[in-house]
Amino acid sequence: PVANDGWRAGTVEFRRTEGPDDDLGGWPATFDDISLALSRRAPVPDGLPTIAIGHSAGGHLALLAANAGLVDAAVALAPITDLEWCQREGLGENGTDLFLGVTGDEARPLYRVASPVELVPLGRPQLIVHGSSDDRVPVEQSRAYAARAREAGDQAELIEHDGADHFVVIDPEHPTWSQVRTWIRSITPAA
Repeated sequence: PVANDGWRAGTVEFRRTEGPDDDLGGWPATFDDISLALSRRAPVPDGLPTIAIGHSAGGHLALLAANAGLVDAAVALAPITDLEWCQREGLGENGTDLFLGVTGDEARPLYRVASPVELVPLGRPQLIVHGSSDDRVPVEQSRAYAARAREAGDQAELIEHDGADHFVVIDPEHPTWSQVRTWIRSITPAA
C-alpha cells in the first residue's frame, strides 16, 4: 500500500523457525537476516526516513530494527512485543520456544535482548496498530508495550481497531492503512 503513494518500498524475507535444517531461523538468525537486508538497501534520499513495517512476528522484527538503529521509525501491526508473555501464554503454538531455541530459565536472558518491551526506549517513532478481537496476539500486549515505551520517553502511538482480528490490519482496504499513511506523512519532512 505505501508504494502506491509514491514511497519506495521493499520486502525483506527472513528465515522462519520451520524449514530445512540447514536454513532454520530463530534467535538471532532471523534478526540477522533483517539486519543484513537493511544494511544492503538502496540509499535513501537525504532527509527521508527509512521505516520498517511488519505484521505479527514481522512487527516484532520492525521494532527490533528500530532499536538497533537500522531504521528511523517502525510501524508494527499486531506485533509480538513481549516474548516472555507469549511463552507464558503458549501463543503461536508455543512459537517463542521454537524462536529462542531454549525454554524456562535459559530463556530469561534472551527475553531481555529479543523482546521490544525490554528494550525501550527505542529512540525512534513507533506506530502500533492492533485489533481488539485479536486471538493470536492479545491487544493487551500492545497496550502494555505502548504504555511502557511512552513512559520510557519514546514517541509510541497505539491505534486500536474495535472488533478487528489478527489479520484484518494487513488488508490494504482496511482503515488501518489510511491511518498508517497519515502517520508516515506526519513523520516525513515535506519534500
